[in-house]
Amino acid sequence: MLELVIFISCGAEVEGLRDVAARVLRALENAFLNGLKISVVIRNWDYRDESPEVVKTGEFSARSLRMVDSSNAVIGILGPSVPPVTALEILRAIERFATGDADNVWLFVDASTLGPVHARYLGKIKRKTGMEVVYQKFMGDSDFQEKLFVALIPYVVRKTILERQNSPTLAPGGAA
Repeated sequence: MLELVIFISCGAEVEGLRDVAARVLRALENAFLNGLKISVVIRNWDYRDESPEVVKTGEFSARSLRMVDSSNAVIGILGPSVPPVTALEILRAIERFATGDADNVWLFVDASTLGPVHARYLGKIKRKTGMEVVYQKFMGDSDFQEKLFVALIPYVVRKTILERQNSPTLAPGGAA
């Protein structure tokens, strides 16, 4: 069985798109499990599901950064701004990708809000990591959903193929 942990990073201003992304992950998992009969579990942490509590200053972002560190890949979604915690999460994900500790980072930016704040943030990422982020612009929920599916399907298929090749019971010639 393949288990993937995909972190969704976005600010409150595009919170509805976090829900769209979570539904896409569930739909992909369902398509592999029920449609293709391939066991794939796709997990993602959502801070909104946590019990309410008071934490020390900085602990909220520290928790989300630990979740980024334990993820295979990250979906970043930006609206009109780059919220501070989201900026940290996406930067951490790209740092992990640059060192080979993460599989991928997909960044989506609302085309209607794309502006200087995004250019400055992407420049900062390039200076800090040496990585240039190729992001995907989207226009609205359904366009985002479509582009996210297009990004994730090859990733999940590739991971499934690699899992099968590396599993002694699923590899060609192995016991089934």
